[in-house]
Amino acid sequence: MSNTAFMFRRTRKVLVPMRRAAGKNAALVASFDANLRRLGFALDADAVKALLDVPASDFGGIANDVIAEAKRIKGVKRYSPMYPNFPKQVMEASDAELYLNAIMHYYGDMVGLRILPVYEKAERPELDFDESRFKKVGVAYQQDFFATIMSVVNQKAGYGEQEREDISEFWEHLMQQPQGEFNFGNRENKAWFAAKAYRYLKFFPMGEVFKFDTATDVLRFAVALCDGDVSLAEKTRFKSFARSERRLILGLFNQINGLDEDFTRRPETFKRLGERLHPREYSAQFPIAASAFATVRDNKRKPVTFNSAVENALSSGATSAAVSLLKTRPGEFARRLDEVLRSANNITQARAFVKAFDAVAAQVSAPVLLQARAALQADRGGNRIFFPKGNVSKFKAIPDTRGDIDLSVRNAAVEACNKGLVARFSEKGSLGKVYVDSALDGVNVPLTIRDASKGRVLGRGSRMPFNEKTNVLRFFIWWKDIDIGGRNGRVDIDLSAVLLDDNFNTVEAVAYYNLRGLGATHSGDITSAPHGASEFIDIDPAKVLERGARYVAMTVHSFSRQNLSDIPEVFAGYMERNDHDSGEVYDPRTVENRVDLTTPTTNSVPYIFDMKTGEAIWIDMALRLGGYGYGGNNAASTSLTTENLVSAVVRKNYPSLGDLFRLHAKARGTLVDSPAEADVVFNLDNAFRTEEVLDKYL
Repeated sequence: MSNTAFMFRRTRKVLVPMRRAAGKNAALVASFDANLRRLGFALDADAVKALLDVPASDFGGIANDVIAEAKRIKGVKRYSPMYPNFPKQVMEASDAELYLNAIMHYYGDMVGLRILPVYEKAERPELDFDESRFKKVGVAYQQDFFATIMSVVNQKAGYGEQEREDISEFWEHLMQQPQGEFNFGNRENKAWFAAKAYRYLKFFPMGEVFKFDTATDVLRFAVALCDGDVSLAEKTRFKSFARSERRLILGLFNQINGLDEDFTRRPETFKRLGERLHPREYSAQFPIAASAFATVRDNKRKPVTFNSAVENALSSGATSAAVSLLKTRPGEFARRLDEVLRSANNITQARAFVKAFDAVAAQVSAPVLLQARAALQADRGGNRIFFPKGNVSKFKAIPDTRGDIDLSVRNAAVEACNKGLVARFSEKGSLGKVYVDSALDGVNVPLTIRDASKGRVLGRGSRMPFNEKTNVLRFFIWWKDIDIGGRNGRVDIDLSAVLLDDNFNTVEAVAYYNLRGLGATHSGDITSAPHGASEFIDIDPAKVLERGARYVAMTVHSFSRQNLSDIPEVFAGYMERNDHDSGEVYDPRTVENRVDLTTPTTNSVPYIFDMKTGEAIWIDMALRLGGYGYGGNNAASTSLTTENLVSAVVRKNYPSLGDLFRLHAKARGTLVDSPAEADVVFNLDNAFRTEEVLDKYL
């Protein structure tokens, strides 16, 4: 991956060299812009001006890298749906025709043939595309590249696969940076980066920035050396460490105070690690570490830890004592704030607890404060949704049985969180006059991206409005069979749409077993992809609403049961179209979003669509099997889970980018009502600058 491709993917800008040519490249720039427009992008005035002066010897490489990345972003492939005149052809076909075509195709799988119906492709009216929908492409310089890659490194959310790939790609560059450039805002990231640096440098990168201050941090480092899950959600198979690695890890443990408390939280994990470190052999050199491992190995009496003391106090009704303890650890206080306020004996005591939290809120990290704030503002009742830690995008929904909190107390606690955030943000530089687009109120802060599929990532539950001329949503998937030693391993991916009503009950599913539904049409089920295959579903929002449905969940299922992460090429996205039949079935200009599906699961829900509000909700979650109806891994077998997921996601309260940027404006500038009068403008362009949000604004 080139620097140019990286910058275009991350920032939608063209990276140009600082050196300038004597001549002007008007013809080259015009050709480049024309090629971008075919993909739904267009150069802005600054990019045109900068590119005019790029040396001709550099221009071709820059343009080729950007066009290649733009095609990847939009999912440009050879698309051949089973019915080439989709959707009209499917709408008008008889049930017998659809049935016989499907049976013949499935029979072909059984005998090793690829049997698809043969139809002549009809001429289609030209696509009516409004040029105002082009995504503008700006210009970036070398200093912008440096800032962007460092934002990826320093982001305050656990790295996802895309971040790890980007860091690895530019590793040599990063190793040349001064240590002061690194400011790891996430413990998982620090452990992963330190392990990678250790392998590269052949020694541990000492210094304050790489210092570990808890036993769990060192455990993560050891896990990273074994290529395990640094979130510690999944078990790690610890390798046989070299003697130098054992001495390093035990030395890092030996420098930490209070090992017993962290060891108590994960005794089995530390036992397994100890079996590989042989701490008794090094007891003279690292006595503190050896003693802690001996305690956990021999199952000696568990020490009274901070968390157990807090739990004991809360369970016994001694909430004031719990608050006194929690004040010494403000981050833990913020995580338990809702629980503490619900445990208060009366409003007076609850207000005293808020006052106690207010005194330490500025010491709490911004992500934790935002999550505490969102929890306090959330409605009670319905289902609560949790995203467990780990590299798999799973969720858990449980009935919300929490008691309510007096509204005045909740408001005071939210204000304490706001004050803490403003205090933290005020330490950053001035922003001047700030404009915040109200559309950002529907876009959530991307606090968890470690398990996100590759692509343009948003905070889960973010809502993006449809274009005002959108009358049709067109879902699409593309995949290719797995190459197994020169022969194809058949892969059958199914695209489905689950339609739900206002109460989150399934109204209908449009899938391979039901090609026509309530305002929805499927392009036909293709069950293998030796050279690539695609499926489409058209959704008519107006008809969906007319027929009693509101939400549409786009679901992707690996019917052949390979994990999505094991399939070299599989992605999903959606287009916003003016009508069903104009233009080609696939046109990159109309693609609003596309993501690679890379999670180690057999199914995914990339998006939910709210037809009543006209919004796409980015969710990117896995589904568990379990439901009713048809067998196999499909929309029917996951229907109950889909209902729970849609209900929980729609009802969940998330911290929004709108709130985040307004708090920055309060702390660092003045909020204004118009972008024309602002020094800094926050709009939907910022929504996809995940690395910048996570580094500079949290």
